[in-house]
Amino acid sequence: MNLHEICMALQLAGENGGGDVDLSDYYTKSQTDSLISGKVDKIDGMGLSENNFTDAEKSKLAGLENTLSTVNDRLTTLELGSSGSSGSSNNIVTLSQSEYDALSTKAPDTIYMIAEEGD
Repeated sequence: MNLHEICMALQLAGENGGGDVDLSDYYTKSQTDSLISGKVDKIDGMGLSENNFTDAEKSKLAGLENTLSTVNDRLTTLELGSSGSSGSSNNIVTLSQSEYDALSTKAPDTIYMIAEEGD
């Protein structure tokens, strides 16, 4: 119901001797106050798309960018098949989890892919 419908219902109730009006679908004052207290006020000069990151969040995002850059460089190296700093070729090896766990050393120029059991 909108405000006009509520006013009409109250007016009709008054004309009919103040009969009962069912207002159970509406918020009480305390419920309304509670809902209003949780609203976010508009701040002048701020828009919905403002980037209000804390210093810690900015630092974390910068670290992710550096990590992604390193991963991208490494993948490019693997795709091109160029040799690593040790002169050996980069490899992609698929192993089961138990085979991977059994390796005594892991080559730094190798990407180990763990296959699902049963593959």
